[in-house]
Amino acid sequence: MGCHLLRWLSLACAAAASATAGRRVRREVRSLSAAEWGDVVDAMWTMKRLGQAEGEARYGPAFRTYDSFVAQHVVASLNAKCDAAHFSPIFVVWHRAFELQFENALLAVNGNISGAPYWDYRPDADDPGRPGGVFTDKYLGDWVGQGPGFEVTNGRFADWPVAAAADGAQGWRGLYGGLRGPMSMNRSPNATRNGGTMCGVPVGVGNASWWAACLEPDDIRDMHLCIDYEVHGMAHFGVGGGWPRYAHQPPATGNISGNAAPLCASFYGMVGSRGEDRQLGSYVYPINAGCLDCPDCAAEGLDEADCVCACARDDCGCGGVWTGDPAYVETIVAPEYVQVVGDMYDPISSPNDPLFFFHHVNMDRFFMAWQRTHRDAAPHYGFPRAGVKADDVYCAAHLLDGVLGDDSWPIRDALPDQAGPLSPRDVFDRIGEDTAPYEYDTLD
Repeated sequence: MGCHLLRWLSLACAAAASATAGRRVRREVRSLSAAEWGDVVDAMWTMKRLGQAEGEARYGPAFRTYDSFVAQHVVASLNAKCDAAHFSPIFVVWHRAFELQFENALLAVNGNISGAPYWDYRPDADDPGRPGGVFTDKYLGDWVGQGPGFEVTNGRFADWPVAAAADGAQGWRGLYGGLRGPMSMNRSPNATRNGGTMCGVPVGVGNASWWAACLEPDDIRDMHLCIDYEVHGMAHFGVGGGWPRYAHQPPATGNISGNAAPLCASFYGMVGSRGEDRQLGSYVYPINAGCLDCPDCAAEGLDEADCVCACARDDCGCGGVWTGDPAYVETIVAPEYVQVVGDMYDPISSPNDPLFFFHHVNMDRFFMAWQRTHRDAAPHYGFPRAGVKADDVYCAAHLLDGVLGDDSWPIRDALPDQAGPLSPRDVFDRIGEDTAPYEYDTLD
């Protein structure tokens, strides 16, 4: 049995893993000792509690507040030209740089941390609530929150507060306020989870077998589409979950523009006759395409039954959401069927659940393993670029020499000698398997 198969049960693998030339080592959360895990947790709470000025004064310029990362994710997702962090191969590249920024801030608080740890979802895929999993008091708290509104009240991040606002968030806020996506009806002051269900339909935290299957595609676009749900997205949906926003809300199954549940659970305009594919290009959120009318539920005193964005068109149609086919009219879920979603589910503000960072370090680990598998495609692995006809469908921020984060929040501080905003080319050239300031204990 390989050492990696036991890494969450013992410290044997940690002892076997050695840093190459002083590089940081990213390890699975369950392979950390109690003291090592405590250092990570305490550093994250420090980032959560301190303001930017006080944090920099104590820990230096690499310090960043936790909520600045939530704000950065919100702003990148809601970039007016396109979601600058998702819906194309930009996903793996943008998040690699984003996670490196987070790791830099974590180590600024405590230099004894070996590297940002990852959560390998595969041991938990069949039974996320099992005693040896991460949804326990020892790690991340319950899969289904036991507090009001499914707030997570146990674990090392118990009662993790959602910020009222954050610098750089550009005024984006949830319908009841707070640093959430602008279509979110979640009014809880703390992080929430109703894991395992969307619209009453069971959903897990990932498909273990698809990890290996998604290493096989040799085109980076096909790899992205492969991991989009089974390897990456299912953890978001299966951990955050959803629930009716008011008593006796109508069931959605089979009654949303021909779509069956669980697609009812969110109001993000991704429900229609077409799913994401490489011809559609980059995504623009419906709120930026003029397709939603959203209330200020707190200011207007709206209860849960009425607190929902409305379709701007009677038929809930929405054009201009795909840069590769702007004339295509997508269908948005009718308001009466829209449910509240937990924080990990909200694709715009999902870093409000601390699990986000451990999950996305694992997604970077997958990307590193995919790059190793397809070294013959290095250095840029066929990443979309300007001047290639098939790549004209993407917005500029999704191209090899585009600006990561576009002009909404360019990534400027991931590398110590960085002269300007990072591009995807910079990430491939400077944050790869042989060039990154970190490595993984295993890529298996």
